[in-house]
Amino acid sequence: MIEHYLADLRSRVRPVSAHQAYRTLRTFTRWCARTGRLVTDPMAGLVMRAPKTLPCVPGDEAVIRLLAACHATWEGRRNRAMIALLADSGLRKEELRRLRWADLDLGARLVHVRAGKGQKDGVAFFGETTASLLRTWLAIHPGPMPAAPVCCTHEGAMLGPSTITHILHRLSRRAGLGRKIGPHALRHYAATSLLRRTGDLELVRRVLRYESLAMTLRYAVLTQTEVAAKFLHASPLDHLSVPAQKRRGQRVEV
Repeated sequence: MIEHYLADLRSRVRPVSAHQAYRTLRTFTRWCARTGRLVTDPMAGLVMRAPKTLPCVPGDEAVIRLLAACHATWEGRRNRAMIALLADSGLRKEELRRLRWADLDLGARLVHVRAGKGQKDGVAFFGETTASLLRTWLAIHPGPMPAAPVCCTHEGAMLGPSTITHILHRLSRRAGLGRKIGPHALRHYAATSLLRRTGDLELVRRVLRYESLAMTLRYAVLTQTEVAAKFLHASPLDHLSVPAQKRRGQRVEV
């Protein structure tokens, strides 16, 4: 029954979603067997490999058009600040949604992430362009108190769980982009942009607050064009000094 369910699921959803269901079921059946609720674990020996997929990352032009799609209105200034934070600091959607003004240091350009993924605190960073957009938004925020949410409704309330995604999808359509850009796509953008400009995997890992380099290595694959260009300037054999022929007409064996 479980094999039939997983096979049917893989035909209907993305591989990563099917694998999430597999992991949940595997944990549950192991618990059932361990606590005596089942005589044996029905998933013992059943293996589903994790999909090795690469994230879809928007380019610089897409982010520029997304920012330009925000009109000079109250909502537009909020949305520009929101997009800038996601694309610059690499915050996750829920980290941004729960962000309070007290968690931002506009002078030092720091974000104090409270109870992020895995209920872990951390620090994120942003540049002066994002800081300027945040100051513009702060000037018209309905209640810019330390405990107030940075991204809020007209009444100053926290945005709903899906609101940020809906806003980005709507702006993607307005910008005429070929695909919808969501919050996590902007996190991927932050990672690949940092890697392209610095080539420093450890920096990307620390900025995006990954536990290990394994997740960061996915972005290295996405920056192969830049790696190839750099290689052309540093090819080992292109920089190898080949001894000149001792005399005219001497054959050189390769």
